[in-house]
Amino acid sequence: MKTQLQTKKLFVKLMLAALSLIIVVTMTVSVSYAWLTLSKNPSVSGAQIAISGGNTILLAPDITAAGENGATVHYPGAFSDSLTFSGDTYAYLSNLAGLRPISTADGVYWIAPTSDSEYMIDGSLANANLTASNRDGSYIYVDFWVVSPGSEYKLRVSSGGGSNYRTAAGAGSNQGSSLVDMPNVIETSDGYSISDTTQRLSPSVRVGFLVNSQSADNLEYPKSSGYEERYSKLVGRYQEPGEGLTSVENKFTIYEPNGTVHTADGVEQGSYVETKPFRYNASTHEVTEADIRDILTVQTSSNWIDTLDQFFQTYVMGNQDISKENAMACFISERQAAPYITAGSFFTKTRTLYDVMDNGVVSSGQVEHNLTTSGATDDVYITMLQRNTPQRIRMFIWVEGQDIDCADSNSEQGSFVLNLELAGANN
Repeated sequence: MKTQLQTKKLFVKLMLAALSLIIVVTMTVSVSYAWLTLSKNPSVSGAQIAISGGNTILLAPDITAAGENGATVHYPGAFSDSLTFSGDTYAYLSNLAGLRPISTADGVYWIAPTSDSEYMIDGSLANANLTASNRDGSYIYVDFWVVSPGSEYKLRVSSGGGSNYRTAAGAGSNQGSSLVDMPNVIETSDGYSISDTTQRLSPSVRVGFLVNSQSADNLEYPKSSGYEERYSKLVGRYQEPGEGLTSVENKFTIYEPNGTVHTADGVEQGSYVETKPFRYNASTHEVTEADIRDILTVQTSSNWIDTLDQFFQTYVMGNQDISKENAMACFISERQAAPYITAGSFFTKTRTLYDVMDNGVVSSGQVEHNLTTSGATDDVYITMLQRNTPQRIRMFIWVEGQDIDCADSNSEQGSFVLNLELAGANN
């Protein structure tokens, strides 16, 4: 029983923001350049995001307007303790193409090999939020706002578990960050059932958070219906699609779920294998592998609960007109996924994880006996939230082509479910 009792890490004032994201990605894969690549265009049939907040954090959608000289201006909508990514603001999430493997170490340059020695370099969001996946590599991004009315807090990705953590869902609940494959549904004589809940695509998926403290244009904000006078300063200014890069100093954090789950042949289950994503040097035009230990937060495996099939069949019996193709997506949409998932723990310190590596591998024995885990990573955080200062965050979702499990000689189809919980502490 390691974890929180060993780490003694106290998150004094926890803020909760739980994001439930359903990305339905149909993928047909084949091996090329040692990456998982797609022989057919994958498709996202739907994406749903919901955020709920506790008393110490407020959330708002990202609203855009045309500013001076036609520039796009971003400002928060109405702040509340919950947020659903739906309606006109986030309508594009339900019409996206699928994800094609790509790599990034900074959330600015996105890189995919086009041959053994040549690379596609995307520094203008050209391959982001595609509605037709006809390029090498593609990824998703979404913007939202977070504010702390009470104090300064470091914001982290959290599993939400353990006695040292307080969440809006309550101690001991199956809330927290997780990423799991969508179960396969089969037709039975009594209706539908679940045939498989194994991890197939999810070990290669990453979530990234890009933040900066550059002042944002707030001329439009006071005109909006969601304006609050106490929020006189907005921060977070990011590149628009097609725009050139600016000299803004960004902070990028990578969340790796399922760090101890593997699909590659010959890789020990329960072990951790280092990923070195591509980094692009705009001055030298070189692509190199990056060491990301200072920006990486790693989670152990998350899993569906053993009794998921019982809950699913009960739901189907009450919705007999539902089809096999969308039964699981409808179940998750209406019930929310988090209560049916056991979230993994985070390695307490990423530096310690790297310190015990041997040729880029941490054995399952080391993971089990010599590494502490807790509800969040201590030495890596997304940003420092300033009191009463709305922070715009840009969140990315992609399949990391440099991950060892992003290679499969078999055709594979599947989809995944992502839940995020953000926790804050004053240290």
